Amino acid sequence: MGEWRKILVVAEYKNEMNEVVDFFEWSVDEYVSEVAVLTHNAVLVETLYTMTELDREFKYLEVSIFLVESLDIRQFLDERLAGLVECACREMDISYDIDYFLDLAIDRGGVDRLTARERRRLDKLSRP
Repeated sequence: MGEWRKILVVAEYKNEMNEVVDFFEWSVDEYVSEVAVLTHNAVLVETLYTMTELDREFKYLEVSIFLVESLDIRQFLDERLAGLVECACREMDISYDIDYFLDLAIDRGGVDRLTARERRRLDKLSRP
């Protein structure tokens, strides 16, 4: 399996953003761990999809796709959106503390309510 990456998708039009969000929300859990709609035209996603795969998926839409880890977001985005991206990235970063995942499972009503990535991390942390 590939590597998790944070990707920002910015759409020109609202109907295109709806298609982008729908794509990520309907993707299998193994490929998308988090989706954060930041504004009416920007979504941040933590995914296993590559930039090439997303370019192919959205080739008929007027969207810009950014690999967040590979750019200085303040250079490419306005201050407000850059701040939202940074905040969402901090929220998406997953803890290495097993107690965090146990509390999260309790809050959500069970381990089965964790995302696929959270379940994998909990499983890994619970092994001796």
